[in-house]
Amino acid sequence: MRIFLLLFLLFPLAELALLIKVGSSIGVLPTILLLVISGMAGILLTILSGLLLATMDTFGKYLTGELPVLEIVWARYFFHTILMTAWLARTRGTSFLHSKRPGLQLARGAALLCATTLMYVSFAHVPLADATAVQFFAPVLVTVLSVIFLGERIGVPRI
Repeated sequence: MRIFLLLFLLFPLAELALLIKVGSSIGVLPTILLLVISGMAGILLTILSGLLLATMDTFGKYLTGELPVLEIVWARYFFHTILMTAWLARTRGTSFLHSKRPGLQLARGAALLCATTLMYVSFAHVPLADATAVQFFAPVLVTVLSVIFLGERIGVPRI
């Protein structure tokens, strides 16, 4: 826990030092402009991510009325696997196929597959807004489960 506190203190200080160094090299106004552009890019990428996730869930809700859930999930992961395998093979060769902990990777993949399947099943039975609201409850659930299964302590700020 202390290492995280240390990191939360050191990273902002390192960032300030870097900004001062950049500012002295390129000037104050270009540095401020760089920060504004970087911040705006981050905001726009976050909005785009949320829009794409909402679009994907909307398509999922629509498709559950037309196709079996397992077929929708299969297509999602099949095409995702094809695209990512092609990209990773091109950029990393075959090194992406080797894992230090394959059992843990498989367990994580199985959990993601189950979560996705259950989410699409829920789309067939409840309104999209309700399913999404329940999905956003996940951080609270993870916090509670970390106490039960990992023995972590949570304080008032995390509740």
